[in-house]
Amino acid sequence: MPESCQHHEELCWLSAKITDSSLIMYLRAARSVAAFASMCDGGSTEEGCRAASRDITTVSALGMLHSSKYDTAKALQALTKMPAPRRVEQKWSEEEIKLFMKGVRQFGKNFFKIRKEHLPMKETVSLKSILILKP
Repeated sequence: MPESCQHHEELCWLSAKITDSSLIMYLRAARSVAAFASMCDGGSTEEGCRAASRDITTVSALGMLHSSKYDTAKALQALTKMPAPRRVEQKWSEEEIKLFMKGVRQFGKNFFKIRKEHLPMKETVSLKSILILKP
């Protein structure tokens, strides 16, 4: 590899910066924020609980904590402005996500075929967006 090409990795977690108990409390608060935001968007209590339990909610909260330099108050304040990527929650059911993943295994990134065979009710753009948002 030429010297001018360098590969850099980005550090995205420093476990020594936060205690386990603080992390647990932060994640509980972050999930509560996501649930509340989902219900404020017109969702039911059940939809709020689903939003709080999604992996993307946790991943988003951890990313926000890291970018806030492990200051839980600052991270929670930022999460109230952007609680979680809700586009997936509102547009995709668990069954639709399973069908999408089945389509990816069958057809790779051929979104037209995935849509035609498994998800005719979805737009092709929507198929591309879930691939990007899926952790």
